[in-house]
Amino acid sequence: MDHLDFGFEMSYDVLPLGVILLGDIESGTIEDHLVDGWPAGERFGPVRYSSSPRPTGTTTGRINQARYRVTRLGPGPASQVATPTHDAAPVGC
Repeated sequence: MDHLDFGFEMSYDVLPLGVILLGDIESGTIEDHLVDGWPAGERFGPVRYSSSPRPTGTTTGRINQARYRVTRLGPGPASQVATPTHDAAPVGC
């Protein structure tokens, strides 16, 4: 888990990380958050959780003076808590 505090605006373009990210935003916003394969960019603000469920996709967006915590989950913990249905593939990166 990391605690991040950006007192400025910045754009990001992140290559695949191989992990699932869960964010808890305390202040500011994350805007135009777009993961390859999602239909449209999202906007996250305080008290809204964000996630990046496709650990293989490139992610882009803007951080606007945001303070948030981010938790990274690898394929091991995700597979332990996510049980696929009989036709679905297991969770993985």
